[in-house]
Amino acid sequence: DLDNVSIAGFTTFAQSINVLGSMTGQSVVLNAGSPTIFLNDTDTNSDFSIQCNGGLLKFMDTTNSYALRLSINSSGNVAIAQDLEDNWAVVAEAIQTILRREGYPKPYACALVASGACTGILIPPSIAYIIIGLVLGISSSTLFLAAMIPGVLILLSIMLTNIVLNRIHNYERNELGFSFKRWITAVIRGRHALLVVVIILGGIYSGVFTPTEAAAVAVVTSIIIGFWKKTLQLSDFPKMLASSAKVNGAIVPIIAMSLPLAQTLAILEVPQAFVQVMTSFTDDPVILTLIIIGILMVAGCVMETTPNIVILSPILLPLAQEIGFDDIHFCIVMVTSLGVGFITPPLGLNLFVVSGLTGTSVIHIAGRAVPYVLAMLSVVILLAFVPELSLWALN
Repeated sequence: DLDNVSIAGFTTFAQSINVLGSMTGQSVVLNAGSPTIFLNDTDTNSDFSIQCNGGLLKFMDTTNSYALRLSINSSGNVAIAQDLEDNWAVVAEAIQTILRREGYPKPYACALVASGACTGILIPPSIAYIIIGLVLGISSSTLFLAAMIPGVLILLSIMLTNIVLNRIHNYERNELGFSFKRWITAVIRGRHALLVVVIILGGIYSGVFTPTEAAAVAVVTSIIIGFWKKTLQLSDFPKMLASSAKVNGAIVPIIAMSLPLAQTLAILEVPQAFVQVMTSFTDDPVILTLIIIGILMVAGCVMETTPNIVILSPILLPLAQEIGFDDIHFCIVMVTSLGVGFITPPLGLNLFVVSGLTGTSVIHIAGRAVPYVLAMLSVVILLAFVPELSLWALN
């Protein structure tokens, strides 16, 4: 029944969102979101996700750490596919076998991969930046460029945390060293999956494609390679289209209401009232910044990214502007804070997803996730108080 509602919702709201977008000069939601979502289904059915996992795992043999391979693997795969459950289903076997075989406790392995998957909405191309760009009227290409350094910093914080914990507890028994031959083999093995990444990011950052066009070209490329490698059949298309329609049916109705909601909030002067209340409590920019981060992390624990962006961004942006935030800087801090909320105990979404996939207690995973939450939170605070990390690439 929910599937039917989602498809019906997609059909019903498709025209309304384009009308709303045309009224505001921002009719890009379906154009940008739908090809990106369909790309996820195309890559999955073309075995590109498997190529990404296999190639990245083999490539990360050169890091002398299975845990680092899995953290980079999960983050890179989710960043491309944008679907947590599907991607964790792919790497769940790696969690159960490779890390446990190498000496990592099961709850720790789950916490590590859950943390790595948080970067899925932080590293471009990310649907979260497309949505917040629409709601606040900012180019998604600009946000993609600004998000590169913050996304990498979050990933580095996860890797460094694992290195420290591994040194303390001596989990890992891996003795492999760097091998250039394995590195070349990994690149060759994952060349087709890497081609899609190059098309998306290279096309956007070079200015050849818009995010919409990059996703569409990547879809065509995936289909061609899928037919050529015989991993994609015509019979797969109905399932792929239905899956994309379901995801769109869940997202598009929310976005369809976001613009009227933002306009209603502006007419009722809700953001202005919120700013007045908060500044009457304190006018210290440091405290107000920490309050914004706290609100976003709590919201990220209990709600999906899309409704959080739609509801909170129009309210919090005026407060952020009041204390000196640039619009783009605010977007980066907001999405990054929501991403950290995904693994913040006890309600982080990623904790429950990985628990369901592996059968491990949420409480046990949450306990092992605390160091990663603290590491990622430190990066969020750094990003909030050093805007150059988000704006440097734009200059």
